[in-house]
Amino acid sequence: MPGRADKDSKGTTASRRASARKSSRKASRRSETRAGRSYQHLADESNWVARSRRRSSAFPWEKSPGAALLVGCAVLLICFLTHPAFRVRAISVWGQKLAGPEEIASASGIEGRTIFQVNPGQAEARILTRCPSIEFAEVSSRLPNDVIIEVRERNIATVWETSGERFLVDETGLILVRGEIVGQSVLIQDQDGLQRQPGDWVSLDILSMVWELNRSMPEVNQFLYSEVHGVSILIPQGWPVYFGTEGDPAFKVGLLKALMADFRTRGIHPQYVDLRLDQRPAYR
Repeated sequence: MPGRADKDSKGTTASRRASARKSSRKASRRSETRAGRSYQHLADESNWVARSRRRSSAFPWEKSPGAALLVGCAVLLICFLTHPAFRVRAISVWGQKLAGPEEIASASGIEGRTIFQVNPGQAEARILTRCPSIEFAEVSSRLPNDVIIEVRERNIATVWETSGERFLVDETGLILVRGEIVGQSVLIQDQDGLQRQPGDWVSLDILSMVWELNRSMPEVNQFLYSEVHGVSILIPQGWPVYFGTEGDPAFKVGLLKALMADFRTRGIHPQYVDLRLDQRPAYR
């Protein structure tokens, strides 16, 4: 019996081992099958994602005719707006007398642009900045390539002469342009020879004194100016009268007339008369 039991035990053990090997082989085949399917699924998914990215990165023009039409219209519009036929060729300037039409047209910055690139507000601002004689400017355009600039210039009040050049000055003291007024005008000669340019300013103290003196003495229209003596004149007898830049011009003219009457009576021929201080007139 013991021998038979041993045989049965050995047979059972062998059967168990065989069953275990079969189970292991089946599990291994199932794992391989599952793993193969998983790997294939992942590969297919990766390929699909790559293909989707390629499709999204390339614009599908064939599926978007509206976008293609829009781009085409934009290109045509750009060609139309920049066509040489619309390039500004004629700039008409109206209302100017002091500044030349070429100067005003150049100051506007319009030359060389197309009619669609003209910005009236910017052109007007450039004209006012670069042409001191212009007080008002209006820019308008007309197809296909005409521009009209209408200006109003400042009022000229006097002429300022310095270093051999003459400049026109308005009532605010702004130096407008080089030149002079044809006919009767008030002239101020700067004896210090300071350099001046259009756009610079002359002190209103100087101008106010000159204009008031001219009202009181209409026959005098030429005045001198220096930092030391202020405003002065040369009377017909050849000697200067210093008025300065402060005080009452009408009162000073009254003093001058009284002194000249006294000089004639007494036979005095002074070298100069100093009226810079109203209450302390002097002569030599």
